[in-house]
Order: sequence, then structure tokens, then C-alpha cells
Amino acid sequence: MTQKFRLISTFDRVELSLFPVKFICAPPPCRHVTRVDDVVFPVRVNGKLAEEFGVSRLDVSVKGPATINDLLNALESQYPDSAGTIVEAIPFVSGRHKNTSEELMPGQEITLLMPAAGG
Repeated sequence: MTQKFRLISTFDRVELSLFPVKFICAPPPCRHVTRVDDVVFPVRVNGKLAEEFGVSRLDVSVKGPATINDLLNALESQYPDSAGTIVEAIPFVSGRHKNTSEELMPGQEITLLMPAAGG
């Protein structure tokens, strides 16, 4: 007796037919795995923040994936005396104003601008 078989492989299952028996194997359930690595972002500051930090450019390391809020929290832990000033800063990412809940991508530059007053 000769055995005939057919193997069909698709993205979501593997089907093996050994006539007259058919086996269908589904892959294990997928899990969304997010890799958590330290990501370093270049940060520019001006005005009062630059005075308090003593620099106008610095690198901030956060666990990725990270949001602007995560970056601000990392800055607050590095500069606890400046926490009140950091909260007032307006974040820009790659030259565009962003909400603090926006996710950051590696390589993006963050600028924290202090609001200007006057008239």
C-alpha cells in the first residue's frame, strides 16, 4: 500500500493529510510581546529650565516604549528641585507640539520650551 500525503501550510494553520486521516494543527496563540529597552532621547531646554539644569542640551534615558510623560518623569527624578518648572514646559517632538501622552519613537528629539510672558 502506498501512502499519499499532502501538506498545506497557511499563515494561520498547518494541514497535513495522510489519506484517509487528516491532521490540522493551529499555531499556539500569539502573544503581544513588547520589548523593554532603555532608549536615550536627546532633549533641548531653554529659559528657566536651562538655568536650573545648567545645560541647554542633555540625553535622557527611559524604558521603551515611552511617552513624553515618561520622559518628563525621568527628568523630574534627575532634577527633583526643578519638578515644578518641568511641569510648566511645553513639549515639542521633532519640531511639532505634542501632548504628553504621545508615544516617542527612537531617534526623535524632544524640545521643552518654557512659555513666554509679556506684552
